[in-house]
Amino acid sequence: MELDDLKQRWRTEAGAEPQTQLHAGWLDERVGHINREVRRRLRREAAIYVPIVLAPSALMLMRGVTGTRLVLVAGLTVAVSAIVATLWYSERRLTATPLDGSLREVLTEFHRRVEQAGRAYEIAYVGFIACAVAVAAIAAWRQTHSIVWVLLAISVGGLAVVWAGRSGRVYVDRMFGPYRAELSECTRELEE
Repeated sequence: MELDDLKQRWRTEAGAEPQTQLHAGWLDERVGHINREVRRRLRREAAIYVPIVLAPSALMLMRGVTGTRLVLVAGLTVAVSAIVATLWYSERRLTATPLDGSLREVLTEFHRRVEQAGRAYEIAYVGFIACAVAVAAIAAWRQTHSIVWVLLAISVGGLAVVWAGRSGRVYVDRMFGPYRAELSECTRELEE
């Protein structure tokens, strides 16, 4: 199917267009490419977090097993596992994006899933920082039994969470921006 044929289908009312499986080379190529690239990026991001868990955990436990170290390792593992699970789930959702229906529905649904993946990653990242703050506060208490150190850890941690929210948003926009732009370009090409 040529781009002109796709443009004609795009202009057809969404409700009037028959719900058939799309076999358009253009759509398969463009959306398929974006889908593969976003999924590859999500897998690469998830792989980054594995050493973040393994290296510090191994180093802490090599020095001996104590209650504080176990709490730190458990907190780090839970926080990083949440990010990895979020990235995995987002990648699975993109894999399951249906390519049946109207062109408008396919592009809209795929764009929506890319946006959801970005928001989920941002939330998981901020949650990771919040978990790190909680672990730091617990470690401060267990080491010093001083409320001053706990409050200091929470105060600095609160600033870290605010920073994580802002920097996470910028990072996610930079990470998913090219894919959003390419999807918008697909839509523009069809609307011309």
